Amino acid sequence: LSPCPMPTLCLFEDAGVARLAPLALTRAASDLAVGGRTLGASATAAFPHERLALRVRDAVAGVAADEHPAATVNGAAGGPTLFVNARWRVEAGEARDAVAAAVGTRAPRAFVQPTPDGPALVALWHPTPPDAGPEALAGDVA
Repeated sequence: LSPCPMPTLCLFEDAGVARLAPLALTRAASDLAVGGRTLGASATAAFPHERLALRVRDAVAGVAADEHPAATVNGAAGGPTLFVNARWRVEAGEARDAVAAAVGTRAPRAFVQPTPDGPALVALWHPTPPDAGPEALAGDVA
């Protein structure tokens, strides 16, 4: 068996980013520091990837592009993609391990965690994503 190609890691912002104001008014949620590193750095360290893509608010897209010149900002992720919510502080544990185990499988899989405001999509693995946002794709995933 040949190994699965390394996926694109796409950090996406959802509607919950509004609750991070005023900290996230001028930068992407993934660029917010929590502890010793940013939320995005936690995700990129947890999930091996070949390419980085960011789906951010239009108001911070320019800043995100400047901060991450090698990343695709608000474009199509391309190929197998692991979408990770930019608000998720990825730490060792069951949730991270379950997401990591789904990467490379043939079927899309969504991961939801409870929040004070209701369930939130924290990650979505999709082996062949169309050019739709992760929240739109999650509706099609069983």
